Amino acid sequence: MRRLITVLLVLVMAPICAATPDTSSAPLKVDNDKVMRWNVFANDLLRLHSWQIEQHKVVVQERVGGYAEQPKFYLEKSYHRDGGSEVYSRVQWERESPQTLHSIEVNIFDANGRIMRDYYARYLPIYRNAPIQTLINLHAHQNGLHAFRQFDANGEHIYEQ
Repeated sequence: MRRLITVLLVLVMAPICAATPDTSSAPLKVDNDKVMRWNVFANDLLRLHSWQIEQHKVVVQERVGGYAEQPKFYLEKSYHRDGGSEVYSRVQWERESPQTLHSIEVNIFDANGRIMRDYYARYLPIYRNAPIQTLINLHAHQNGLHAFRQFDANGEHIYEQ
């Protein structure tokens, strides 16, 4: 039985392994259009964040965070609705370079305090030519149900639930 399972695994995996291209010598190419678009997206989020906190009374909470090798890499500021639980935005700035954005998350709520849209962009701690991740989530609420679709800044559909 064990031999049969091994043979089946080899038969299933062989086409996958054979079809895997050898990328060890392929040079990395930069998609300048994507770099520009994703940086514009992150900058637009900063502008949306600034506009939104000017429109509302907010309470700011700060914390320092980071990674295993850099546990104090960023200063995170969360902007909460004064008297409420909604987080309008969360912005992380590099501590060694306080004007350098690390990540930003901006949430948009409806009149009932339900999230309608949320946006996110995050840079790597190094190699900062563009955000490594951009997310746009569109939310819908109906009869107690919550659905959303997720896209990146290129408009590529990523996930829905």
